[in-house]
Amino acid sequence: MLIRKMLLNWKIGIVFVGLWGVGCASQVPVVIRIPPPENPSVAEVRADVSHYMETQVRWGGAITAIQNGKSETSIEVISHQLDSEGRPKDYSQSEGRFIAKFKGFLDPAIYSVKQDLTIFGTVSGIETHSIGEFPYQFPVITVDSSYLWKPRSDYYSYERYNPWFYGPYPYYGNFYGYYGWPYGFWW
Repeated sequence: MLIRKMLLNWKIGIVFVGLWGVGCASQVPVVIRIPPPENPSVAEVRADVSHYMETQVRWGGAITAIQNGKSETSIEVISHQLDSEGRPKDYSQSEGRFIAKFKGFLDPAIYSVKQDLTIFGTVSGIETHSIGEFPYQFPVITVDSSYLWKPRSDYYSYERYNPWFYGPYPYYGNFYGYYGWPYGFWW
């Protein structure tokens, strides 16, 4: 009887751990998280687009413009380096701009300017548009998969969570704590 209870508890534990692991799985598509074997940069494709035609790329950056046509949507993106998950880094140096072509309609209210976007697709050509009065050659990517990232949270106070800022007093922060006299105590 005791052995049966132990086996039942063990099985329930394995099911719980399995469900917990599945619940923590990333929702980002695999083609966005893992770059293709040959993933040229935007600058390399701009320099020699004929060499990279039909090459699969994973690029990302911040949306600068969106234009809906009759059967497709073009999104202009300023390219940024991607982190290990495929999300564009905030303050990385740009490699240039590219145009991502999507089939169908994308809502400009959802795909808004300055939002982070990562795409996976194939190089399908180059288009020349002007940025101000400067003619700029945009590599064009036909998108197979994309991921629109949630906006980043700007709130994080290093001062509030700094473990070395406790000081010799029986409360943290300055003399009265961060929120005043009654809230600064740690006991």
